[in-house]
Amino acid sequence: MNVGRSAARPRLPWPLFRVACSLTGSRGCPQRSFDDMDSSDIKKGLKMMWDGQPYVVVEFQFVKPGKGQAFTRTKMKNLLTGGVLERNIRSGERFDPADVEEKSMSYIYPRRRHVRVHERHDG
Repeated sequence: MNVGRSAARPRLPWPLFRVACSLTGSRGCPQRSFDDMDSSDIKKGLKMMWDGQPYVVVEFQFVKPGKGQAFTRTKMKNLLTGGVLERNIRSGERFDPADVEEKSMSYIYPRRRHVRVHERHDG
């Protein structure tokens, strides 16, 4: 029997560790929310929420100035309006991923103010 020593915790696979941490709230658990992303996750094509709107990253550049904090210069396109936004995102700044679904569609014909499309089944 080990007196004076705490028993070593068994090492759990990551999904079980994550569930165990959320249930127990123990100190060894990561503090980061699993839905959040930060500036190190930015890459071309990333879909993210910014100011309550869904955006896709068109261009990005990591900048580390000689003086001051590093940041990522991004050019993002709004998925709803098509407008382009340029922002500097500081290192460590957090944001949420956009919950979007991509489908391949074919244009069929117009109908009044709408258009008819057909979902393609590639395979």
